[in-house]
Amino acid sequence: MKLATYWFIKKRPDGSWSRSSSWTVVTDLYSHLTRTQSAYSSTSKTNIKNNEKSGDVIQFKKDGADRYSHAMWIHTKTSSDLQLSGHTSDYLKRSFDAIKGYKTYRIVKM
Repeated sequence: MKLATYWFIKKRPDGSWSRSSSWTVVTDLYSHLTRTQSAYSSTSKTNIKNNEKSGDVIQFKKDGADRYSHAMWIHTKTSSDLQLSGHTSDYLKRSFDAIKGYKTYRIVKM
């Protein structure tokens, strides 16, 4: 598997879109970011809320899954929650506590 060495999405002159796999493939984004950034995984939302900051990336893995399937950025940290942003459903400041159905979280420290 070739690791992505770049991260982009752009519109071509013909109107179609071109993108790097690190833009839309969770594992490729992780490989791209961790070339220069540290990362760890946790099953504790409390641990994550206590230790992360705006700009960090959270990736999500469902119980029993072989791989992480979604990624979001921490937009804002409050005293009791993290507000996340992502593009799948165009979320801006979605509550980390409101996200259900995942067992393990992988954090990339930005």
